[in-house]
Amino acid sequence: MLQLNTKRKEYDYKSARKLPVVKRVIAFVGQLSTTEPQHIHNRKLREVFGKESNDFAKHLKAMTIVKVSQQYIVGKQSQSYVRNDEGLNRLIELSGVSKAQAVIEALPEETRQELETGNIEYKEGDNRFYHSLINLKRDIKREFWGTFGYDHDYDIENCAPTLLYQAAIKAKCAPVFLSAIKQYIDDKNALRTYLMQLLEVDNKTAKDVLVSLFNHARLSPVKCRIAEILTRQQIRTLRDDKRIKDVRGAIRFMWRHLARKRKFDNRGANRWAFYRSIERQVMDVIIGQCGGKVFREHDGFRTDEAVDVKAVEAVVMEKTGYQISLSYKCPRDERQPASTRASDDSSPQITGK
Repeated sequence: MLQLNTKRKEYDYKSARKLPVVKRVIAFVGQLSTTEPQHIHNRKLREVFGKESNDFAKHLKAMTIVKVSQQYIVGKQSQSYVRNDEGLNRLIELSGVSKAQAVIEALPEETRQELETGNIEYKEGDNRFYHSLINLKRDIKREFWGTFGYDHDYDIENCAPTLLYQAAIKAKCAPVFLSAIKQYIDDKNALRTYLMQLLEVDNKTAKDVLVSLFNHARLSPVKCRIAEILTRQQIRTLRDDKRIKDVRGAIRFMWRHLARKRKFDNRGANRWAFYRSIERQVMDVIIGQCGGKVFREHDGFRTDEAVDVKAVEAVVMEKTGYQISLSYKCPRDERQPASTRASDDSSPQITGK
């Protein structure tokens, strides 16, 4: 009688042959989302996991990624996948390789040289600097950047609302029409918390909703960014809420005023082109005040030397007319140095004059 071998195959993830593949998989899968599917070409899967016929490659794929049921179009659209967190964490445990360690070891030599020398090669477009390392997952950033000495992490607090509000005031918009935006700038957590409770969502989703609202997004259940992150019922709830209506009204008025005064067509791409021109102006001044190695990240930056936050904010005000607050955190030491400490009230104090 024929007997089937049903014994589960065991792998030595730390062996000299398996470990390089394991590190490659952890580095790649660790950057995938658990909720937002990503199209991945078969060629990329082979590059990361190995040939489809290889049992170990099949095992690693089954362990770490999940195919999402989306339309697959031969030659046009690849299959979509999300990260299997449980399987990835199990692989990390069995191999003894952290996500950050895997990403660091997978870095191309030229990228490693950029980080070690501070001579970063960005791609530039739409008034922003882009680099493959900008979108590292939050859970590996501390270990990754600390490895290369970029210990100091700064961001412009509430950047887009702050700069757009001040741009509108500069363009002679009466502050009374923008009071809902001013309230959000003064206490961004209050509105985020309100959205989290109103829509029963997490902090990241609430933040994404606010970003969409500041881009004057339509609250429609189809063909818009909001529809990608909220259900139809949540969109209706958002649309009918009095507090959100006030915020949307202020944003709508702000963009109409800016478009008229600054002479641009009030459409999505044009609105953010206008915003990014301001962001670039401010960031260029900030980066010019930094010494040592610097890595810029849109409205933030990382350095190997602490900067004097208040001095930088003062220079930005002097050279651009925009009043900002820089938030600071140090990956290796959460205690904030006195020379970089922001004031107790970290929100910009905008007078509206």
